[in-house]
Amino acid sequence: MVLNLGDGKPQIRKTSHYCLLAYIRTFKNFDDLIEAYITNGIMSKEWQLRQKSINSFQSILVMEMRYIDWNSTLFRRIFELLLTKIKD
Repeated sequence: MVLNLGDGKPQIRKTSHYCLLAYIRTFKNFDDLIEAYITNGIMSKEWQLRQKSINSFQSILVMEMRYIDWNSTLFRRIFELLLTKIKD
């Protein structure tokens, strides 16, 4: 799903984002999703995929922050990566 966030078609990006949001709402766990955002999105060589992954993650984080494990190693890792990718 995260790879589809970099697709050229807006409808595919939007649908992928909503599937990722549904995942959080169903399983109430961010760690697996964070891992997918890191490995498939934020670390991608494709600038559009990086940008759309960051935007999607931010949106889901704001809407569903009650499911965040603030002490999670992956959660800290994604914010470290976001700081290094700020130019994107």
